[in-house]
Amino acid sequence: MRRDRLIHLWLALGVLACALLSAEIVLYANNTLERHPRWMSAKPYLAREVMGAAAALKTRNLTQRNRLNLHRWFGFNELLFNEPFAPGRIRLRFRLSAGSLDILFNKTAARFSAIRLSADPRFPNAHIQGETGGRFTSVNELAPATLALGWHRLELSFAGGRGEVWVDGKRLWEIDEAPLPLQVAGVRAGLVRTYVDDVEIADAGGKLLADETFRNADGRWRLAGFFAGVYGAAFAALLILLGRRGVARAPFWTGLAEGVLAASLLFYFAFDFYFWSSRYPYKEYVPWQAVKGLEFKTAEAARVRLFGFFAEPARAPSSTPAVEFLSLRRWPKVDITQLQIVDGTAAAPRLALAQDRPEDIERLAKAAPGKRRRLLLLGTSQTWGAGAGAPEETLGYRLFRSLATSERVPIEVINASLSGADAPRLFGRLKTLEALRPDVVVVNLSNNDGPGPRFKEALDDIAKWCEDRHARAVFVLEASHRDLARKHAVMRTAAGKAGVPCLDLNAYLFSPEVASSGHLWWDEVHLTSYGQELAAEFIADGLRDSAVLR
Repeated sequence: MRRDRLIHLWLALGVLACALLSAEIVLYANNTLERHPRWMSAKPYLAREVMGAAAALKTRNLTQRNRLNLHRWFGFNELLFNEPFAPGRIRLRFRLSAGSLDILFNKTAARFSAIRLSADPRFPNAHIQGETGGRFTSVNELAPATLALGWHRLELSFAGGRGEVWVDGKRLWEIDEAPLPLQVAGVRAGLVRTYVDDVEIADAGGKLLADETFRNADGRWRLAGFFAGVYGAAFAALLILLGRRGVARAPFWTGLAEGVLAASLLFYFAFDFYFWSSRYPYKEYVPWQAVKGLEFKTAEAARVRLFGFFAEPARAPSSTPAVEFLSLRRWPKVDITQLQIVDGTAAAPRLALAQDRPEDIERLAKAAPGKRRRLLLLGTSQTWGAGAGAPEETLGYRLFRSLATSERVPIEVINASLSGADAPRLFGRLKTLEALRPDVVVVNLSNNDGPGPRFKEALDDIAKWCEDRHARAVFVLEASHRDLARKHAVMRTAAGKAGVPCLDLNAYLFSPEVASSGHLWWDEVHLTSYGQELAAEFIADGLRDSAVLR
């Protein structure tokens, strides 16, 4: 009798283990940033959308292995605690490889401060103060601190109007900055692998506001109870069936079945935890894929449907106090095929949108009477303004403002850039805009083109089109964290052949002084508001130096 009780106990424990493991599989399968409503991403609040801004919230890449992977979805992620508070301390675990991590604090609608922890010699440890658009107003380097590979613990505490930074229990730096009585805190990183986990936030009174492990716990015990009931009934039925059929050692075979199930669940969880959840569902394949054309996204869609059936609905935040405190807004979606026009013929500069239909182009061509210079921008999403925090912070608008202050005649900037376009497609669009009769055509390209003859021929066509219509062409080497050297060489060759100016925006933005002057990027291609301001000023200076507007 006692032996039977022990056997039944072990079988019950096996059912419980399988139930808990199944619950964890379902929870992990649905662990996205949407499951952590007390944290928000800054990217969805940009006026001009960047890559992955929405998808990052609904996929598991940012929270793979139950931690923040700030380099995922094209990097440069900024995640904020969705609650303004009076700071007492911020604790977290972090891991760097060769990049840097900014611990943001004293963040308001107009400004922010940060402690930069860095393994990148180009950007040393620093206490930073800056403007919302990304410009640094103050950078005070902190004493070097060697951080070995692996996880470290950080604490940023405030007392007596000052801050202290502790790493791995050692006080490293003192910060001469008083905490604001109400602020938002968060983290920001770049493209290189950067991880954050186990975040604790306490207010000035010591009250713990957040204890975040980035695990999904929505309905854990409900799921465990459900699976325990299902498995318990199934294995009890198996035990009874085997017993009635006179199978010798029926408890053994039942226990073996439980073991096989537990091993299978454990194998799947390890596969999902270490591999599958790190894949990007829109493009990648399982490694043993043999059927040509069967994409990973098909399997991922099936996985989402299967495990989503068991999941609790994602909890939308009941309120968004940080959004209101930071004066953020959800901007209306903009048609990326529209022309963006900025002119100074009215009392104040205005930004307008227009379709590129023939009747609209004809109307636009006649809309700016009197003497003026019309500048046409041709480029990809970087030139279009993806990453700007407001429409007035896009590259085209900034370029207009920069030129309008220095030119004696009115300026009109028409941004005809197309997200995702390449040079041949943009040349095709340029031909449809002939009625605009631009005085200057600025071509900022490289990211979406190949380095072959197709790119060169399109650039030659653009330069010839401008020459035939007495418009001045200017080529700009598009900036990117990708290696564009071969494509830039094509642009330089085409510019030299056509005798048009060629401005190296890439070299400018990556020059040490400029690159360290603020947060320039939202991903490997798209610029922040400050980055677009720098790009516009650089292009404006190049236009003035080459005298193409005269």
